[in-house]
Amino acid sequence: MSFFCVIANSYIPDSCWETCTRKKDEDCIIYRWKMAYKQSWSKILDFEDQFYPKWRTHKPILLFSTALAGELGELCGTVTHLEGGGTNNSKYTRKMVLEEGVDTYIQLILLLARYGYNETDFRCAFEEKFLELLKRLEIKRTSLSTET
Repeated sequence: MSFFCVIANSYIPDSCWETCTRKKDEDCIIYRWKMAYKQSWSKILDFEDQFYPKWRTHKPILLFSTALAGELGELCGTVTHLEGGGTNNSKYTRKMVLEEGVDTYIQLILLLARYGYNETDFRCAFEEKFLELLKRLEIKRTSLSTET
């Protein structure tokens, strides 16, 4: 079974969630999504700390942006091939889009962390940006409805 998550804007399988003390109402789903998201941020940083202990001080920041661009390029290349473009005969799958998306997300978190941002900073910036986009779209929708 899955439930629609407003924040993730998609259906999330029940198996992805930790146990919640309340019923599966919208607040609970948003809470679970935030917890899963927060855990992914810390898991990425913990992994990097464990296997590359000096990553915060001994790697130039430029390497993180280059790695992010590389992963995004791989994601775009996979989509290009799935949509019939490219000349490579390799087999591409929809799952590869998800995998490359995760790689891109990991590199984004590492880049932001290298600049000193944390999960709370990112969440606040996301919420501010999302509200700004909602306002823009509401203005656009209102102006379109008054034109007709």
